[in-house]
Amino acid sequence: MKAKFSVSGILTAKDGYGIERIETPMLLVTKFAGMNLSRDYTDLEAATGDALNRALHKNSFTGDLGEHVVVKTPEGCLQERILLVGLGRAQQFSCAGVRELIKTAVNAAVRRKISRISVPVVPNRTTRGNLTLSSTAYIMRCVASDVLEKKKGNGELEIEFVASPQAKRHLLAGLQRQRRKTA
Repeated sequence: MKAKFSVSGILTAKDGYGIERIETPMLLVTKFAGMNLSRDYTDLEAATGDALNRALHKNSFTGDLGEHVVVKTPEGCLQERILLVGLGRAQQFSCAGVRELIKTAVNAAVRRKISRISVPVVPNRTTRGNLTLSSTAYIMRCVASDVLEKKKGNGELEIEFVASPQAKRHLLAGLQRQRRKTA
């Protein structure tokens, strides 16, 4: 299988285009351990009729690294499914967390025969001090490509980053970065 990447700069911080308006077969939502779900997901919560919050409680979701649950959204939602993935402790978030996140997302999408997963990159994200957007996109591209190359079949999984116009250029730079050759 192959990975395809795209970046759209349509998210806005103020009364505009929010996460709840992303139309996708699978939306990736993340949560840090020991923290509530980000306020960036408030409108998404409302759009799903509280399905996300119910899934958090039903599954005793803590946000530990690699913990995940797939939420089937109600009829009429723009997202068919939401993949909720734990990132571990915010203070310990690193490249390893990004690798675990994208492996989990790719495997969940392939298992469900989903052709596209949308990754919202919210303004003022908590991890901006840990990793740059460029590095995050680069790591995700490398890991997703490696995971998919090992899968059987000729299919393609699109990983769509949905970000603000300002973040779009940083994500594109990371996706275009040349992969280091290893010995």
